[in-house]
Amino acid sequence: VLLDVRMPDVNGLEACYLLRQHYGEDLRICMMTAAHDPETVKRAAEMGADGWLTKPIHRVNLLALVGLAKRPLPERRAATVPAVQKPARKATAKRPRVLVVDDDDDVLGYCRLVLGGAGAVVDAVRDSSKLSEVLPEGGSYDLVILDVFMPGVSGIELLRRFSADVRNCASRMYVVSAADDQDLRAEARRCGADGFLKKPLLRKTLLDLLSA
Repeated sequence: VLLDVRMPDVNGLEACYLLRQHYGEDLRICMMTAAHDPETVKRAAEMGADGWLTKPIHRVNLLALVGLAKRPLPERRAATVPAVQKPARKATAKRPRVLVVDDDDDVLGYCRLVLGGAGAVVDAVRDSSKLSEVLPEGGSYDLVILDVFMPGVSGIELLRRFSADVRNCASRMYVVSAADDQDLRAEARRCGADGFLKKPLLRKTLLDLLSA
């Protein structure tokens, strides 16, 4: 994975950490930036980065990453900085299960990255009208996040169905919308929502929901 340090709306170092947590040590992650800052290099290593490239990136350096160049990378590698040891997750711990329903692929991908990186099993559904086809029989979720405005079946209607369906009940259910409407909040609570989240979703907000 080649990962830029600075991107709009995304912290590359945080994304590096989430990728490392989700995919383990088999994945190779190389950070990229135009500024060679020793402190950022150190933080990249702590987040799980294996290497470091300074922009502009040259062909020989890219080939070296995949073992096709004869000479080593000239840049300092982030792996030379000792990484912070993270406590191993107990094998017996039950992974929280999360359902996210949204017609925006970017939102689904972001929730997978953040919540999955924190140890959750994330089921992401884009087509709300087909939700019943993908739900596990007799399954339940620790957390459900539903977009309000979707084609087909709205988040409010899905909320009603979840509240009435004991087989697929959820411990906590939240609705999401870019519109901060008080009437919408009230309707969501009447239909069984535990809370209302306003887009764009923040990483801290999602992690707080997971740990609540």
